[in-house]
Amino acid sequence: MADSAADLLDSVADVYDESVPFFAAFARRLTAWAGPPPGARLLDPGAGRGAVSLAAAEALGPSYAVLAVDASPRMVDALAALPVPGLRARVMDAAALDLPDRSRDAVLSARIRRGTGRAAPPPRPRGG
Repeated sequence: MADSAADLLDSVADVYDESVPFFAAFARRLTAWAGPPPGARLLDPGAGRGAVSLAAAEALGPSYAVLAVDASPRMVDALAALPVPGLRARVMDAAALDLPDRSRDAVLSARIRRGTGRAAPPPRPRGG
């Protein structure tokens, strides 16, 4: 992620979830829809303050393992400070993951496209 994007996210890290309150509700719905099995090793790229990671923790309980990654150190610090068993948070660019192959069973993300700009194709134009 470009430094300017990480800097921008750092600047709003303290109030991010309060400024965008629908993330938690969306993350619960996304997690329910995806249905990760108990014991799954999940990757949450572009995790931000961890809405998806926390929804997975709530849904799966102590049998899960989530690695939340984000390019914003302040977002990662806020997430890592939460006392959530099974959750690890690391500063990492989601477009250049430094993880061993097959280290995760599933990827679940609410904002990966916006977070990297390269992880998904651009949306089709309206009416197209």
